[in-house]
Formats: sequence, C-alpha cells, structure tokens
Amino acid sequence: IAEVELELLRTNARSHKIISQAVSFLLPQLLQLMAQGTNADDGDDNTWDISMAAASCLQVIAELLGDGVLEAVKTFVALNLQHEDWRRREAACHAMGAVVDGPTLENARGLVVSCTSFL
Repeated sequence: IAEVELELLRTNARSHKIISQAVSFLLPQLLQLMAQGTNADDGDDNTWDISMAAASCLQVIAELLGDGVLEAVKTFVALNLQHEDWRRREAACHAMGAVVDGPTLENARGLVVSCTSFL
C-alpha cells in the first residue's frame, strides 16, 4: 500500500492516505519486527527474512511520510543502539538507514546527530 501511495504522490494523483492513517500502529510493529533480528546464524547474509522485510517497508513509509516517522525511529534507536542484544543494535542501525531518504535534510541530520552521541 505504501508503494502505491508513494507512486500516487509522485504523479500528483489522488490518494486515500491509508498509511498516514495507520502509521501510529504500523511503525511500532515494523520496529519490533526489525528487532527480532535476522537469520544471520545460518551463514547466509542474503536470506530474506521478516526483519529485512520490515526495514524495507519502513524505508518506503519514510519516503512517503517524511518527517512523520522520525520520532518513533529516534526513540527506537535511542533504546536499542547500545542494547546488549546484537540484533537490537543491528535493528537500530538499520532503522536509521531506512529513514534517511524520507525526512527533510535538516530533520534527518538531527536524527543522525542525536543518535551519534551514543557512539
């Protein structure tokens, strides 16, 4: 749905804005799925899994909604960037990377600066 709405936005076509109506439910779910981690233990880094799918979805939603995703992602990153579980640290890094193309440059920079204080 997000990909369709993004295409409608790019072509100036009318959209029902379903994602913006559901974002308060979707973002926590996607971030939690990302935190479940990958199947990296199987030795194949290219295996598509639920964590990768969630990150991909987050990226499209960030492109669609821009600054509307930053607060949830910023909170998630702050809570998980130094977590003892490597899967949560990895998810925090992926979440930051997934949203950098959507928000305004100034707000994306603010996310990166606020999160790099943990590093």
